[in-house]
Amino acid sequence: MGKYYFIANSINLFFITFLLLAFLRKYINLENAIIGLMSVCQLFCISEMLFITFTLQNYAILIIGNMILLIGIIFLSTLSHLKPSIISIQTLISLIVYTICCFTLNDSIQTRTYGVLVITFILSGFLGYHLTRKLTSITQINNNLEQIQKEMISLFNIDKNHINHYIRQSHTQGLTEQQTNQYLKILLENQGTPRQKSIENHIAKWHEQTRIDYQNIKSFFPELSPSEQEITTLILKGYQLKEICSLTDKKESNVNCQRSNIRRKLQIPPEKKLRHALLQTITQKTIFHPQSS
Repeated sequence: MGKYYFIANSINLFFITFLLLAFLRKYINLENAIIGLMSVCQLFCISEMLFITFTLQNYAILIIGNMILLIGIIFLSTLSHLKPSIISIQTLISLIVYTICCFTLNDSIQTRTYGVLVITFILSGFLGYHLTRKLTSITQINNNLEQIQKEMISLFNIDKNHINHYIRQSHTQGLTEQQTNQYLKILLENQGTPRQKSIENHIAKWHEQTRIDYQNIKSFFPELSPSEQEITTLILKGYQLKEICSLTDKKESNVNCQRSNIRRKLQIPPEKKLRHALLQTITQKTIFHPQSS
């Protein structure tokens, strides 16, 4: 027993020291250091539970103590804003090991406390999972607000004549509010020295989009499913993969699969850019409408 704890504590101390030094020397960031620390502590508790189960059955009460420590690890993982998937993995592994220990020992104390501990553990993991999702969302909102703040500060450094000129040009081309906001972002990112060529290219691209009759997409691509027609419309509007996933609430793998189906059904070769090919096809079928005066 003493030899086991000497080896286990030595390994535990080694990895904790390694993670600390790696973080201090900036080989890993704080999030990865915390993930490593929580993992090491969880593995130590799990290994002790298994060791007691198969070697020291008279000390079965220690398994309950380790389960309480594992609940504490999940609590600390939640406070550390770790990813929800990590908390889910921690919860699942701990429950599996605890179940194995209980059924192997067949101890009366373990049997009586099994249900309570399992419910407590599942509840802790469930609440931790959803709390970290909320915290991640709040962090993203905070980052967006910081970006807006930087853009507002940058706005004071931009020549107002540049702003007026380019905004008038965007309105003349009939850009939407979203496109105008993207346009303003280009101006802000260049800190008062906007690259005229880049801006003019964006205006030309957006102007091209305003001349597409999106209402006719369905009749023009009858071979595509409604979902694929929706993806086609978003591609034509210039949205990128992540933006399409966000707008359609689909995974990247799902959107990529539908893009492949669009290529296959419309016989678009893989070496050709999908949006460019779609625009060429639309031009040939003359579904463009003249700009309204």
